[in-house]
Amino acid sequence: PLPASAPGTTARGIAFDRFGNGGQGSFFCADGGAAITESSRTGTLLRTLTNPHPNATALAVDDTYRLLWVFGPGGSTRPGQGVVGIAIDLQTGVAAGQMVLGDPAYGSSPVGGTVTGVEFSTYAHDHTVYRFVIATQGTTHTVYELEGRFGYGVRCGGTISFRGDAAYAGNAAWTVTLAGSTAANAFLLLGTRQTVTAPPPLFASGCSLHVALVPAPVIVGGAPVQGGTSQLALPIPPGIQGSVALQWIEAPAGGVPLRSSDGGEVFVRR
Repeated sequence: PLPASAPGTTARGIAFDRFGNGGQGSFFCADGGAAITESSRTGTLLRTLTNPHPNATALAVDDTYRLLWVFGPGGSTRPGQGVVGIAIDLQTGVAAGQMVLGDPAYGSSPVGGTVTGVEFSTYAHDHTVYRFVIATQGTTHTVYELEGRFGYGVRCGGTISFRGDAAYAGNAAWTVTLAGSTAANAFLLLGTRQTVTAPPPLFASGCSLHVALVPAPVIVGGAPVQGGTSQLALPIPPGIQGSVALQWIEAPAGGVPLRSSDGGEVFVRR
């Protein structure tokens, strides 16, 4: 049984974290309200997380990046949006800023907007692909897949993420962030294709490029790095759609050697 001290009385979403509770495994449970609880396998309440989602009905754990994904109807500023996934950093217990858009609102065609279950899966091709498998229920029952991760690849510098809702056409608040950097300045590469290749000689050992150089990427910035962090606002114009690969290139005060973050990829939805 769930601990009696846990807030809420109804389990609307549940996920198992095999690395939780010091490697003994733990359960996350959402009641559809304000709190998400983590409990041991024997029913001891470990912690309570503030829920960033307005209607949490399904949970999934990303083992590698240590994210708890919270799914439910609503939570995005995109007009007509139904299912939305919001990530929580399992180390800090607060929202990580990353969001995923699922099916459209209830009453639309096809009918959607109410998610009843979600699972996080991985498979490997030229690099590992991460996907959500989602069960949704409107007036019909549907199972579908979504790409399940913004970040990918190795890094020799900071960590890339984003803020300001999901990447959808017309979102003026979308912002790409950098954390954990030792650089003085950073700029963004934006391209149409992912890659994992060795960079030019100006980079430090162990770095990789994650944005393909053909066709030539767009370079945005630079931006000052203060306290290890930086950010660039990237308002998304209306009417566009497609995949965008991103990566921070970080420069120390002396200019070299350059370092690079992990890569990020979004699919901009209209």
